[in-house]
Amino acid sequence: MSTRFCLPALVLLLAACSATSDKSPDVAPDQASSPDVTQPVDVPAVDVPPDPGRPDPQDIVPADVPDVFKTGISAKGYGDFCTSQADCAQYLLGCFSNGPEDVKPICSKTCKSNLECPEYYVCKHKTGMPADQNICMEAVFCSECQADVQCELPGMVCVDGQKEGSGRFCSYKCVPGALTCPAGANCIFSEAEEDWFCQPKYGACKGDGTQCSPCELQQDCAEGFHCFDTFYSDEIFCTKKCGEHVKCDAGWGCFQLEQGTTDGICLRIDKNGYAALTCFAGTQDICWECKRDLDCKEGLACYVGPDGIGFYCTPECKADEECPQGMKCTSSWDWGTGQIKGYNCAFKSGATCADWLKAQREE
Repeated sequence: MSTRFCLPALVLLLAACSATSDKSPDVAPDQASSPDVTQPVDVPAVDVPPDPGRPDPQDIVPADVPDVFKTGISAKGYGDFCTSQADCAQYLLGCFSNGPEDVKPICSKTCKSNLECPEYYVCKHKTGMPADQNICMEAVFCSECQADVQCELPGMVCVDGQKEGSGRFCSYKCVPGALTCPAGANCIFSEAEEDWFCQPKYGACKGDGTQCSPCELQQDCAEGFHCFDTFYSDEIFCTKKCGEHVKCDAGWGCFQLEQGTTDGICLRIDKNGYAALTCFAGTQDICWECKRDLDCKEGLACYVGPDGIGFYCTPECKADEECPQGMKCTSSWDWGTGQIKGYNCAFKSGATCADWLKAQREE
């Protein structure tokens, strides 16, 4: 499983506090009042002609995702918040929670295939649950898909990943230069959809298990890498294990997983020598989302406007003439403290990051 760590003001090889969530549900589904909770549901044969407005399933690259047809399973009760098995018993479902730390225990059932789940649901791992257990969950951001109908929320579409061969996944519209995407994602313009949609910074929802590859479980990472889950950015990514005989790459430091050991993981180092608790520190360009200056490329800082307007990387400045066209030099706030931290180039009234990025694409 991934492991969450509290890393306050870290220095190289400073111990982190850790808490591993590998608790099982408070009551396993087969202990629920109904004997049908864990039994696979027989899916009736459905003979429906293809919708002329959607691609024929035979023309789509096969994937373990719900069919474009109904599975014949009612979604009633699935995904409902629960505190005990009794909350889900009326739906013949179990309550899946990994303990007090789980902020969203839900009613569902175990599964091995998406075809055992209701339409719009996928058979996937719930963070904090046993590694060998999947349940029916909503097809949210980064869920595999073949067609828009499989994605859960109105407005979500099935888009292609940025990396070649990365497959298709559910995503939703966003606003560039604002925190409208999940952790570890940027707001990118889709030429196919002619609109802005969230895309993983990694370029794909699933990676090869090496440095910065997205993960949910330790088994998602390659040998010699650790699935790291940080509260700072909510990113979950694979990072290289390090120690006395294994060194980190330039710009990365070895930080202890447990106090008193020489084993650790490689994390980016900020300019003060502390661990940058994001795999993509120093990678964000002008108008890409950020929370703090360390997220942005060299020479840029994170602009956060008053009342939380902003959250994009942009040049620092002392006067308007130092800023790109359409921007002015104005005070910027610190995301953590809420206090003014300096001056950044920000867009004048009526201009947006979407305008800026569109102009860059057309050049």
